[in-house]
Amino acid sequence: MSSLISKSSCLETTVPVDSQAVLKLGEKLASQLGDEHSDDLLCRWMAYYLAEKMTVARASTGDDRVRLESETFDVILKLWANRNRYPNGMRPIEDFEPIVQLLSSLTQADGFARYFSSSRRSGRAGLAKSDAQAETWLNIADSVDDAARSVILYCLSAAVQNSTSDAEDWLELAKAVGLEKENELPVIRILIANSGIAKADAAEVAERERIEDLVRRLRGFERIAQVIVTELEKKLVGDASAGK
Repeated sequence: MSSLISKSSCLETTVPVDSQAVLKLGEKLASQLGDEHSDDLLCRWMAYYLAEKMTVARASTGDDRVRLESETFDVILKLWANRNRYPNGMRPIEDFEPIVQLLSSLTQADGFARYFSSSRRSGRAGLAKSDAQAETWLNIADSVDDAARSVILYCLSAAVQNSTSDAEDWLELAKAVGLEKENELPVIRILIANSGIAKADAAEVAERERIEDLVRRLRGFERIAQVIVTELEKKLVGDASAGK
């Protein structure tokens, strides 16, 4: 059991108010770890161990029930806390891992977005009025960044839509236990909420408007790209002339 539960990352737990929610989470963890198609003996043993503890706890009464439920809840919550240590194919919401990793690569180590929109815009107050060309290029940078954000969001949404994960079930179980704000879970919930654009029905007005907005941004990006290409070609011509 030590390879599935790290002592350093175990949670100090008390008996939660909603004991049934914790047991439901335990049932799904036992089902996940005890997949009959898996040849991982440790995971299957852990699933059997967890299922047995839940069965015994439910069948007990009085003080024994309180003690056994507390022990069972502790095992369930520790297994949940260490879910990312499970082998491939056994981890809850595993399909979302590459999506979350990509999203993490687009952010700074301190958790802020790579592009600081508020900092960029507020910093322009120091520009002199004569810096019209600088302002133009900063506006172009903003437009490119806006388009890039929209494209990235769409791509992530499409990836979420094509995922076969039962992530929503896991998120609801975590929410019922009071762990919905833990680690990557809020990000996954947002990704799922935004995935509607990737499966939008054009007949739905709201979704159609979102798609039209994305198309508008991409068309704008095309125009900006052409401006930049023209500018770069001018530089190449100028450099070639200067070299003669």
